[in-house]
Amino acid sequence: MQGVTGEPIQKSFCVMCCFSGVCASRPSHEARLRRFPHLAASALRLEYAAMALNENSSLYAKTSLYRNLTEDDRNQAVLEAFEASLDQAEFAVYEVRRVYLARRTAECRTLHGRSCRAPRWWCRHERTEFCLRAHGKQSTAPSCSGGEACRLPARKGQSRRSVRTLFEGDRAAAEAWVSDVGAEVARLERGSLSGIRRAVYQEAGPDYPHGIGFVTAAPKGAQDKQRSGFEDVWSAVTGRAGTWRRPLRGARPAQQLGFTQPMSSGWK
Repeated sequence: MQGVTGEPIQKSFCVMCCFSGVCASRPSHEARLRRFPHLAASALRLEYAAMALNENSSLYAKTSLYRNLTEDDRNQAVLEAFEASLDQAEFAVYEVRRVYLARRTAECRTLHGRSCRAPRWWCRHERTEFCLRAHGKQSTAPSCSGGEACRLPARKGQSRRSVRTLFEGDRAAAEAWVSDVGAEVARLERGSLSGIRRAVYQEAGPDYPHGIGFVTAAPKGAQDKQRSGFEDVWSAVTGRAGTWRRPLRGARPAQQLGFTQPMSSGWK
């Protein structure tokens, strides 16, 4: 191509390339970002919005594009363009709720099949070796009461998530909104990688199932979404009813498979 056009044809450039931070292309990738700071700011803003809702949503598996760029002083203009883009962006306050259910055990699937409508303790907790020796490997439902010596910790199963918009405005107003929630009843924390503030009002539990709830500010654009039946699961697991504040709009239903069991003490 150079022989035809007289110009060298460079490798295509994707500002959101998830491989650029984990291979030899990182220096050239950051050099291109410095040439196009407005594109770099756009990529950083997308990463920021994703990580505000989920700390584990960075561009790279073990680090973030933002953190990588902070490690080289030559990227200062890029970081300044990013901060300016946040200041100019429309912001929203999002309430994020997640429920992590307990995984069904092999014994539950064997005895109850695909649908477990009346869960027993051994449906969510594998039996210990002690229990198997003392009470036998039964072809029918175990008869023991499931004391601590008989049950292993529940394992993580399916998760459910709700994202609702509580407020829209400029960045300063949205971040002040989060601070107010944190001062009222929640605990303010910063993401270990992102540094983004969240007002956490529902802490993760030591076992499954458990729920997590927090309020955070991020650029406007995330859709309100939750699965049908989420509110029932949220209430059954956390004892809380509904969102922290009235959302600005209704949630868009997410595609899902139907639940295979009713709300009951089985969620516990």
